Amino acid sequence: MIIELNKIKEVEITAKTEFKYYLLFTYNNNSKDPNSRYFLIDQNSDVDWIKNRMDNWNLAEGEELKVFAVMLPA
Repeated sequence: MIIELNKIKEVEITAKTEFKYYLLFTYNNNSKDPNSRYFLIDQNSDVDWIKNRMDNWNLAEGEELKVFAVMLPA
């Protein structure tokens, strides 16, 4: 039973579940252009897919792999 609705000003909707999304980059600290230090290789919600890409990616001289994870609402 609703007694009063006049005082409701804001409703926040939140997702019940979240999922991780992974971004795989190469990083080259030796690059003179800061905008090209990171290069996106792949992105996926399956971490095993990212691990497989890491195992099979040929790095250039001075490059290393970096993985970032973000939590996204479902």
